[in-house]
Amino acid sequence: MDAQHLKEAIAGRYTGSGRGIYPTIQPFEYSEYVSLTLSPKGFLIYSQQTSNLLDQTPMHIECGYLRISSDLDVEFLISQPTGVSEIATGVATIQKNGGIELNLASTISLARSAKRVTEVLRRYYFDVSGMRYELHMATENVDLTLHLTAALMRGGV
Repeated sequence: MDAQHLKEAIAGRYTGSGRGIYPTIQPFEYSEYVSLTLSPKGFLIYSQQTSNLLDQTPMHIECGYLRISSDLDVEFLISQPTGVSEIATGVATIQKNGGIELNLASTISLARSAKRVTEVLRRYYFDVSGMRYELHMATENVDLTLHLTAALMRGGV
């Protein structure tokens, strides 16, 4: 699969739910909406929103751009209103079953008021029905550990 077909396969709207855990907080569940829109310039425009699964109060948002080169190198630029920005880099691999996996490690930039996030690893898996992901995070006080997992179905708002 070439980069253009890969971007077309990933593009879409996704809805579902996830679970958050971390040593410093109580576990929580959330609903999520993700949009990946193919731009005329050839990159994907990314937006994400989560809400508390129980009462639907807003929890988190982030936005950015997903760029995939002809050799399937991936750059994912992500900005959060919490003052955390990531440039995540890695590769896209095509699985034998046709699924697409993105494994990304982030370089972090922080605003003065942001929580001291020091490392983020993101793993996404896309197939015809939707996407799944894991996000591992480290802070100045906690080593790299699983923070978020979610399963989202293709389609939605």
